[in-house]
Amino acid sequence: MTTWQTFLRSPKMVGGLGAAVLFAILGLIYWLLPAEVPTPPSGVPPANLQPDPPPPDPRLDPAVVFRNIRPEVQYVGDKACQDCHADISQTYQQHPMGRSATDRLALSLVERWEPPLTWTHGPYRLSIRSQASQRMHSVQPAEDLDGTAPYSVRLDVAIGSGTRGRSYLTFEHSALWQSPISWFSQEQRWDISPGFDLGQGGRRPVHADCLFCHVHHVEPISGAINRYREPLLPLQAAIGCERCHGPGQLHVQERSSGLPWEGIDTSIVNPRHLPASLQQDICRQCHLQGQVRVPRRGRQPWEYRPGLPWNQFVTVCVRNPEWSRELRSVGQFEQMESSRCFQASQGKLLCTTCHDPHAVPSPDERERFYRQRCLNCHARQSCSAPLAERHAQRDSCITCHMPRLSSANIAHTSITDHRIPRRPPPAVPGRAEPPPPDSLPIIPYRPPRQPPDPEQERDWAVALARLSVQLPPGLAARSLAQAAAPRLESALSLHCGDIDGWIALSEARGTLGEMSQAWQAAEYALQLQADHELALRRLVDSALALRRWDRAEAAVEQLLKHNPSCVDYHLLRAAVRLAQKQWELAERNCQQALAIHPCHPQAHLYLAVSYQQRGETAAARQHLQIALQLCTTVDQRQHFREWFRQQTRPAPP
Repeated sequence: MTTWQTFLRSPKMVGGLGAAVLFAILGLIYWLLPAEVPTPPSGVPPANLQPDPPPPDPRLDPAVVFRNIRPEVQYVGDKACQDCHADISQTYQQHPMGRSATDRLALSLVERWEPPLTWTHGPYRLSIRSQASQRMHSVQPAEDLDGTAPYSVRLDVAIGSGTRGRSYLTFEHSALWQSPISWFSQEQRWDISPGFDLGQGGRRPVHADCLFCHVHHVEPISGAINRYREPLLPLQAAIGCERCHGPGQLHVQERSSGLPWEGIDTSIVNPRHLPASLQQDICRQCHLQGQVRVPRRGRQPWEYRPGLPWNQFVTVCVRNPEWSRELRSVGQFEQMESSRCFQASQGKLLCTTCHDPHAVPSPDERERFYRQRCLNCHARQSCSAPLAERHAQRDSCITCHMPRLSSANIAHTSITDHRIPRRPPPAVPGRAEPPPPDSLPIIPYRPPRQPPDPEQERDWAVALARLSVQLPPGLAARSLAQAAAPRLESALSLHCGDIDGWIALSEARGTLGEMSQAWQAAEYALQLQADHELALRRLVDSALALRRWDRAEAAVEQLLKHNPSCVDYHLLRAAVRLAQKQWELAERNCQQALAIHPCHPQAHLYLAVSYQQRGETAAARQHLQIALQLCTTVDQRQHFREWFRQQTRPAPP
């Protein structure tokens, strides 16, 4: 299987990748670089570099009749809707969207918390337990190792309705982290969270893009990776009425005051009064997951309002169908739009044609409910299957025409085939022939019958650059970066105040090994926003490669100032100290990392090097053995051994 095929099958973070940062083992790379020092960049960012003026705000479009799209209209939460819409409110609370998140874990009945449960996963022992009114997850070595304590996290928020499963978040110092343990409802079991590798640390930052489709509303801190204003969930945890109807402040004020209206009530969006494409955009904001989501220049996903085009706020890059024909690699939106039902309807088949956004049918009503949805269009056509075959399937249209298939993205779960095939499809192997040489693995999604948007070329390039830093170093990553860099430079020549463009260019140039250019792009980004975490991270990477220890250290101090609970930033500071042979300072940084995550293998490896270089061989041997035992793959273990050997071999005379 090629690197690309592996990538296209790989699990992704819940909600999408957003602005992903892979910390993993990057700190190990810098001492494996060639001995010669690259020439630092000669250019200095221009003193007058300023953020670009924002593009026109779609929320101010006077042509839109619904008045609650405007940015000043506030969210009010579901409680404000309950008095007038009691029946809908009651059924919606049982809908998966109405249960998409909870911060009341002590009252949760979805999972099995008792009795306390412990099991092993590779070299780790995982456990779940209740402690007073708190829920806890713990990870520790499967074998008792001196010098290691459990990594335990308090669970503050559960993400997911429990239909397929749930993941769990902890909120520390305004930063949000995902637990490495999740609940999988379809198999009634606890297991490792999707996409986690405990050998890489098992502590994942939760980006705002991931929260977007799971909680009602949060306020991300500008430039942060996973930090939010407090309280984290100011109104409620789960997705509510306003996700599909828009902010409710204006509607509540006018209806509470008895203000009369004629015709359509324009104080709030009722999706039934929208064109089909805008109705679908309400669903696309979450159910068009894609591979990478890129905010449009000057916009953020949280600014979106129902009644406006979703792609005015976000470009969603999806898997290129030329790269994979596997059903599991295609999202349900792309499946539905490829279906004969959708195409024959000329775009009139909507998500709400079959799905009620306010309620879900009970298990006893499910077959009849969806059969009636099918008969609304197919009443004149009798089912061609033999009667006995139909009775065997309880005369259920969806059992035959929308079968459940295993998910490529999340273990222990299944998805429904939204291609609506006439006959259940046979198992289709992965694409055998190579894709066209000039194609790329992801492309921007474009709604049916919508013309191309030239500025999406910039968004596509940002997505390609992000993916380039997620792949292992090699030809696949370089080809992405090579495609991204010229597109980004072209876009930045038009909008030089685009901070996300500069960060993406730094990522692309870094992937290509062009560290001077990566440095300069990161400096440009920081001139636009001095505390932007992704820009600081890119600067540290390039400064380490260029051996500019002073700049690397200053940037990592900034990172820790803003995000002190980030283990990877402590390890990054240790990497800077190790590179300068500051063994005692590196040891201190490793201990700070281990105070947060006691069984982080990379922290023990760095600690082993610092002890060995100070002549404390017994301590070095102990922490090296811990690091090796906590590795999850043979390759990682070999990498650790080789890196330790190179860092501790005697200097040549």
